Amino acid sequence: MNNMLEALSSLGVSRRALSNNRTPRIESGIRVMFALMSLLFVGLLLTSIALAPA
Repeated sequence: MNNMLEALSSLGVSRRALSNNRTPRIESGIRVMFALMSLLFVGLLLTSIALAPA
């Protein structure tokens, strides 16, 4: 009985560690995607401004 409780607690700790490791990766991925989209938008805006008089 004690061994089962220890195994369950260790599993819970590993699950928490896995979830803690997953969430920053997802957040960093969202930040990278947002940065790429904003850079693309700024690039399109600048090109449209540069090509507007021509």
